[in-house]
Amino acid sequence: MRLLEKRELNLTPIFLIGNVIILTLTLLIQLINFFSLGNIANSKVPTLVELSDGESIRVSPIRSEERSAEAITYFVGQTMTGLLSWNAVPPK
Repeated sequence: MRLLEKRELNLTPIFLIGNVIILTLTLLIQLINFFSLGNIANSKVPTLVELSDGESIRVSPIRSEERSAEAITYFVGQTMTGLLSWNAVPPK
């Protein structure tokens, strides 16, 4: 008679196995991302910069300590002016 009794389906083991598979895939993706970022960080610095008119020029990389106060002030001023004067409606 026990063979004919209806059993309840237990989904907990299926859920746990699925969870382990998904977490393993997530870990592999994170490891691939980590090593890819390491490769990018150790790559050579690009030497081309595109200007606002679309022209590309060659530049030499400099350290952050070598930047002048005037260059930093100019960059911050231009960036803040552009950000704070932005209009969401495009001109006609």
